[in-house]
Amino acid sequence: MKELILLVLVAAQYSITHAQSDSCGDQRFDVIALVDGSASIDQADFQKVRNSLEMFPASLGLNGTDRRFGVAVFSSNVEVPIPLSSNVTALMSDIASLQQPRGFTNTALGLTRVIEEFENFGIPENKQFIIVITDGKSARKTATLAAALRAKNMSISVFAVGVGNGVDELELAGIASDSSQVIKADDFDQLTPKIVGVIAMVCNDPDVVTDDGPCFGCILRNGIGYLPTRDCDKFLQCQLSLAFTVKQCPFGTHWDQSALTCNYIGKVNCRNDVCTAPTPPATYKTNGNCSQYYQCVNGLSHTRTCPEGQSYNDVLGYCIPNSDCKPEPPVPKACHMTAILNEPCFYNWNVYGLVYKMPCPGGTAYDQSVCACSTSVFTSCTPGEQFNLIK
Repeated sequence: MKELILLVLVAAQYSITHAQSDSCGDQRFDVIALVDGSASIDQADFQKVRNSLEMFPASLGLNGTDRRFGVAVFSSNVEVPIPLSSNVTALMSDIASLQQPRGFTNTALGLTRVIEEFENFGIPENKQFIIVITDGKSARKTATLAAALRAKNMSISVFAVGVGNGVDELELAGIASDSSQVIKADDFDQLTPKIVGVIAMVCNDPDVVTDDGPCFGCILRNGIGYLPTRDCDKFLQCQLSLAFTVKQCPFGTHWDQSALTCNYIGKVNCRNDVCTAPTPPATYKTNGNCSQYYQCVNGLSHTRTCPEGQSYNDVLGYCIPNSDCKPEPPVPKACHMTAILNEPCFYNWNVYGLVYKMPCPGGTAYDQSVCACSTSVFTSCTPGEQFNLIK
């Protein structure tokens, strides 16, 4: 029988000033992960739970009494083997040695114990969150829902994460404070990216996020999100709460916010296309190699390539002789993307020590030699919106 891995994040009331440099801004919270250690979870999957828990101290920017993390484990009974702490090194060590008690799934007792932990040791200035994650049904559903209601009545924001096909979706909905706070993972391999997404939601709590910077309002998936910029061929990559990086789309593509990928310019309606200006240039260049440029035709940008032995001149606006210009795109000096064996329609994107599986636009395939999705080789790639994180 599949049970629910119940992960409960409780983070106490907050104070707002200006955002700090870490990923969660200037928030104050205490976080307790309430982990289901019942017998339905095998040893290999419980190890994946440990791996997922490591994301909390690694990503929350723990700091003194302003931001702490702890772990409680429940089955037939409940224990708190890792009390609230901001010592990242000690937390990592304790998580690695976390024991699985096994037994049945007494989710209600686990919730009650965590609530009491915060009543006794919580800090009033810190915000409270509860994030419940499980792979099945609790042994005492009515008592579980009553405990969750008690938490919500105490202004604790409750998340519920279900793992596997045996979850009780109605129970998850009853545990969570809002439908947007119900998270589902197909299996334990997906738990880490789901936890990263949970951390992002905690960091982006609407009551806490006060920054109105470039990533304000960005929807994060698995801890990462994307927004368009004023330049059609660039986009913002937002990491957790406030961190962001401007990224360049490959030549011939514009950022497609609906598909969350760089797509053919002919398939993207970008209002800021250079060629839509009242007096557009005949040709222009933004990126690509020495021979590549764009031409404006009927208000739209079209890709062009100079004849062999010529390069595009930005000042003159046309191709001129240049024996040093090679038609092949240059290999970037630092490539943060790697090919995936036997999956040409996708590539791995390395971000801050994490790896995201990203799709290429339809009709392109990833080419390691140019560190980009390319049309140089015919492909029938038609990827959907898929974003996986690999630790």
